[in-house]
Amino acid sequence: MKSKVIFIAKLFSVLFRFVLYRTLFFLRIKNVNNILLIPQNTHIGGTKTFFYNLCEYLLSRHYNIAVLVNKIECSEELFEYLKEKNITIFQYNNELDYLEYWYPWKHSLKKYFLLDFLKQSSFILNIASQHKVRKIIVSSAYPSSLFPAFLIPVPVFYFIHSMPWGKIDPGKKRILDHILKHYTNKHLITVSKYSQDRISTYWAIDKSKIKVIYNSSPVVKGLIPKENNDVITILTLGNVLSVKNPELWVNIAKELCSQSGEKRLNFIWAGSGELLEEMQIKTKQFKNINFIGYTENTRALFENADIYFQPSKWESHGLAVVEAMSYGLPCVVTNNGGTTESIINNESGYTVDVDNYNEMLQKLLLLVNNKELRKKLGDCAMERHYHNFSQDVWYTNLDNIIHYE
Repeated sequence: MKSKVIFIAKLFSVLFRFVLYRTLFFLRIKNVNNILLIPQNTHIGGTKTFFYNLCEYLLSRHYNIAVLVNKIECSEELFEYLKEKNITIFQYNNELDYLEYWYPWKHSLKKYFLLDFLKQSSFILNIASQHKVRKIIVSSAYPSSLFPAFLIPVPVFYFIHSMPWGKIDPGKKRILDHILKHYTNKHLITVSKYSQDRISTYWAIDKSKIKVIYNSSPVVKGLIPKENNDVITILTLGNVLSVKNPELWVNIAKELCSQSGEKRLNFIWAGSGELLEEMQIKTKQFKNINFIGYTENTRALFENADIYFQPSKWESHGLAVVEAMSYGLPCVVTNNGGTTESIINNESGYTVDVDNYNEMLQKLLLLVNNKELRKKLGDCAMERHYHNFSQDVWYTNLDNIIHYE
């Protein structure tokens, strides 16, 4: 009986706050140019690049941006950028922790899930009310996290950068189905058709409800000719994680160096990550195989590279591949994921099976030994980038979904 009374008191308190914040939200005059951005992983990888690119897009469209970000991701770099761009920042600790509900919908624990869901919605609603927002953008690194933002009574644009690897829990599935059925201003957006297919399958959502906007990078201007033409550099960018296949990358690098004859090769992997130190130890005796860690100036790396190699076990799209294309690099990538929507096999590079070690080796060796082929595929990659993955194309796609909503 006591626990029931406590629950009712908590529910009343949360409902009161939610109604209060919602009332204040509608009473305040909302500025059509105010937007709330709720990102994840602003400190690492493709989601970091997406966040900064998105801020630049919103600023170019004269939005007044507020960012709601986890305190553990608040780096000095982030603070300096937001201050420079005059972007308001709100921080949270555990108020938006990941929610799951795996019980049958009629289970008694459902009420606690709904209570926590409402708590998180109230928290976001309070921030949205303070900033008088007209729109909300969620940049999700973990599929189905931050779903409570959907309850805010403004257009919500939910970007999914990763992919689900199993069914969505019944609690969020029920809420998502209701939202997509009854509200036309709530949008699911992902970065490739491959990711769209997986979300549709695992979340049991019609693909027409999931929009695709590919990653982008600016068209490169003023390319500086490569300084050392005596060495062929094979470049990889990304976090040094198991999913990026660094073990295979090392084995390929060692084998290729042994087969290259008189060709001088240089393998470079730029990026931080939990396996960085282990890979550095494994390759320390090889002067031409280097894990150099996080690098701010990636332009210099791309300009001095001859081939881009991405042996990932899977990629939702692969932003670094798109960047490599903008520099006119022929790319060798695995075919498990959205990279095949960027690289056309035998035209702008090669797509190979993630388990086919020999084919990876063969395609890389083919490019190492044929400068004309590298130029041909690289030129095609640059042309494809310009028409499909340039910043201008990305801005137009965002306009069609976000700006004109």
